[in-house]
Amino acid sequence: MLTITLLLGIVGFAQALETDNLLSQADAKTSAAHQWSKTFYLDRAADARQNAAQHRELYGKYIARGLTVVARHCKAIAQRYAEIAESYDAIAKGHEDLIKDGPSSVGDLHNGPVPNDEPSP
Repeated sequence: MLTITLLLGIVGFAQALETDNLLSQADAKTSAAHQWSKTFYLDRAADARQNAAQHRELYGKYIARGLTVVARHCKAIAQRYAEIAESYDAIAKGHEDLIKDGPSSVGDLHNGPVPNDEPSP
């Protein structure tokens, strides 16, 4: 039990550090800071693509077993993960453009698709 508690604490600490690093990038003005952000978002895009692939595989398995309700759920999740990956790629591209061209060449990097759970203006 102590091992599990320690592992959860370490994971939580690592996630908090990553969040702090990401939040500090909101005011990024250097090429190194934008490179860090680009890499961060490319990593998240890769994770989302992996999740999409896993859910597409689950979709096929559930269809083969005739479990269409669960299969539809997996298909919807796979599609959402694919959309998330595209969004992360777009943000990474924005940071890449800032590295190459400077801040005047790119608009608001984070003004892309907004999740449906956010309130409308």
